[in-house]
Amino acid sequence: MSWVRGFVICRDNVADAVGRQLKVQSESIQLVSQAVETAFAFASRTIPRLEADSCAVCSVDGRNSGYSYSSFEAYRPSCLVPKLGLTFGISFVGRFADLLSESPDLNVLWQTLGPESEIGTCGKSTSFRWDLDDWEIDDPRIRSHSESLRAIHQWLKVQRISHRVILFDDGWPDVLGDLPEVGEVFTGPATCLTLRWQSSEGDPSSVVANDAEFMTDGDDIPDSELWAM
Repeated sequence: MSWVRGFVICRDNVADAVGRQLKVQSESIQLVSQAVETAFAFASRTIPRLEADSCAVCSVDGRNSGYSYSSFEAYRPSCLVPKLGLTFGISFVGRFADLLSESPDLNVLWQTLGPESEIGTCGKSTSFRWDLDDWEIDDPRIRSHSESLRAIHQWLKVQRISHRVILFDDGWPDVLGDLPEVGEVFTGPATCLTLRWQSSEGDPSSVVANDAEFMTDGDDIPDSELWAM
């Protein structure tokens, strides 16, 4: 069975209460306290519901690579800030160079996505992957990318070009088109959240929560059964 993995960041004055609530609803551990903030990592079957205003919750769903986060209007972390990583992509049948040269509209949409992270071909199909690393979880450019990808899907659909487009719609992955996954280039969806800090000795530490596992790096990270979930 899949897990929801993520982080809770809160003000120090509510950390004890948040920790008690997390223990009831999840497997969790307190990671670090810095400045006026405390960070927890957790894994549970559902997103924990916390009765505290001065906290932020963000998570990755192991069932579908979706991500979610609480509204930052009530509380936005300033010191311990989880960063978002996303993988999405496009596959289609046809010659990429010909499509771009023949369609200025497609070319404009494509440029909004930025440089590709990987390109590969398989038979008559070409696949493109984009990796977004260390973005703010509510960065408005994520929505802009999704709008461009949806518009590319519509263009390919009108042109009757077999394709597969992977995007994130308000945090949840959406697979569009009629083309199955092809080739060796992974086009998503994949999601991760990364929390980084410096230990009291000044050494870097980090915990990554993705749709399959936790990954830890740092001497000050406590041992826990959580990391195997």
